[in-house]
Amino acid sequence: MAAGVALWGLVLLLAHPILYERDGGLWWGWGALCIVGCCSLFSARNIRGRLRLLHVVGPMVAVALLSLWLSQHWGNAALLELLARVGLLWLSFAIARDPVARRILAGALVAGSLIVCAYAFLQSRGLDPLPSATPFAGRRIVATFENPNYLGNFAACAFPVLLALFFSPVRTVERSVVGTAAVLSYGACILAGSRGAWIAGLGGTAVVLAGVILAVRRGEIRLRWSYLSILLLALLGTTYVATRDPIIANAHGKVSAGERLFSALHFFSPHGKVEEGAPADTSATSMRVGDIQVNDTTINHRYFIWQVAWAMAQDRPILGVGYGEFASQFPRYRDGLRDGDWYGSLIGAQQMEDTRYAHNELLHLWAECGLLGLLAFAWMVGCVGWVLLDQLRCGVSLYMWALVAALGVMLIHSLVSYPLHLPFNSMIFWVCAGLGLGYQREEATTLS
Repeated sequence: MAAGVALWGLVLLLAHPILYERDGGLWWGWGALCIVGCCSLFSARNIRGRLRLLHVVGPMVAVALLSLWLSQHWGNAALLELLARVGLLWLSFAIARDPVARRILAGALVAGSLIVCAYAFLQSRGLDPLPSATPFAGRRIVATFENPNYLGNFAACAFPVLLALFFSPVRTVERSVVGTAAVLSYGACILAGSRGAWIAGLGGTAVVLAGVILAVRRGEIRLRWSYLSILLLALLGTTYVATRDPIIANAHGKVSAGERLFSALHFFSPHGKVEEGAPADTSATSMRVGDIQVNDTTINHRYFIWQVAWAMAQDRPILGVGYGEFASQFPRYRDGLRDGDWYGSLIGAQQMEDTRYAHNELLHLWAECGLLGLLAFAWMVGCVGWVLLDQLRCGVSLYMWALVAALGVMLIHSLVSYPLHLPFNSMIFWVCAGLGLGYQREEATTLS
């Protein structure tokens, strides 16, 4: 089963938009794997483990099904997405105890990171052998993904995990391969130009480094200063290469990585009154609308989408507008906010866009499934977090720190994006959650 997960995950990761549509083949592959995984769980002897897993995900599934029943929208694809998420959780829970399975999954991540992130560097040098199949054309680095934010999310998640594998006791050849993948994923994250991914990746890296420090103090690992020096030099060199050229273009010209990073400050002041004689802002997508200077239209757009999602949540606060119904309900709630300041500060394309996601996973879930759905998801995340933190207190390997970092990156980036709704990116979250819960099953079996 682990080999099947790794193989299908690589297919999703390496699939280029010009060759393969991820959404088209997602459900077939995951459906087959999840059926096998669920059957294996029910045929296993660990009944307590299965009941514990049902206790964790049961409320989330029950609320989603209740929301679907009340909204009478059983035919939407969200039901398949829900089943795939739960199936992935169960599948990874089943294989969590097998060290060989964990090595297979780790090896797939290393191989995929090497290929995808190296491809991102080829695109940055204008050496992409395949034609672009995304609206970004040559203006943004996307690698095999359809959107630079998707690439940024993957790279930000992969880097701390690869960093943890680099510091783990492995052979020299393996450490060299993992270190190369880590450096490439770090560079790809910069090239993607996703500010949310940068911040999330920084948080995940801090988690892994904390784990490395604790492991060194406990005597569980020994730092090889020669390897560490090479890694630091490679990261510094990658920083220079990745930031040397502009990574994004706005209405006033090219924007470097540094300018892109500092433009995140506009999150707290996305628009304001225009001052006479004030220079145009060139650090982000800036424009003037009447007497309003829009510092960053992408951040403004986020604020407006959040306002629409909040209107949905206020309209139906308990069970939401229906699981998977955000996109269908968005135009109606958007049109009700056309007279607001946020709507007036958007460019024309953003005003007319029928957004599928709230760009905030918690707010999206609240709008679709209400407060009950939000609490059910928080319960699931809390259970996984409790198991992982309990394991960390016992002094486990860096593998567990890597799981915490990966989940942390996903949750942080989820505050400004929608990685849990993407085929491959969502897979990382649910597989890591299942692996974390699987360690609880191993401990319970051992102690009994």
